[in-house]
Amino acid sequence: MKRRLIAFLMCVFMVCGVFCGCSDEPKVNEEVKGIVGNMSTWTASAKQGTSIYLYAVTDLDQNGKYEMISAENFGTGNFTESRIFELGEDKKTLREIEHVFEGESQVDLMQDTADVYKEPETGRLYYIFSDNIRNGYKENYNTKVAISLYDDKFTEERLITEAVVYEEGSLEPTTTYYNSKGEEVTKEDYDNAVANRFAGYEKLSATFCWKGYTFSNHDSTINADNDNLGSIFTDSMNKFSVK
Repeated sequence: MKRRLIAFLMCVFMVCGVFCGCSDEPKVNEEVKGIVGNMSTWTASAKQGTSIYLYAVTDLDQNGKYEMISAENFGTGNFTESRIFELGEDKKTLREIEHVFEGESQVDLMQDTADVYKEPETGRLYYIFSDNIRNGYKENYNTKVAISLYDDKFTEERLITEAVVYEEGSLEPTTTYYNSKGEEVTKEDYDNAVANRFAGYEKLSATFCWKGYTFSNHDSTINADNDNLGSIFTDSMNKFSVK
């Protein structure tokens, strides 16, 4: 699934350099001016091995302070590395949010939509994403992850994992499911893991608008687009929603 997504994204990027569409230029607001003014803070440096660079303006915690998410996908195992920056109240400064995650892999943020669960007491929002890691063609691991921006921390809660493994000499894979403690569970547990974890929470839906570049065109394109970045990321901000 992720390999098909990446192939699709690379085709899109080579055409127009964006994920969520080449829209008409919107009016740039003060928040986005502040984000673009700090471009050197959040822009990734193109390095060999990175397949895709993705950027999105969001308000994950719905506090009215927009964030810039900077994400890179790299390596043969499809690893993702993300950094999150929040715009200050002065609308001019950015500060990096602490990113708390388990293990060596961060969640893949390359989704244009996500289910969201709102905690009744605090209003905290949890966005459901998938993290896919592979080890050649023989091993593929897909983990459901709940991400949240709350109390000045960006956290990842790994819920459950599906492991698809080809044993030596076998043409058919073995599929096994593990909970967050590493204990083997059933497919039914896997299918119901998110609903069970967030039972009693209000279910919402989020839409993201990613702006992306490939390794080959990242630096030249984003620098060439410098004068237009305000419009590009205003479009990203306008298309982000939680409802």
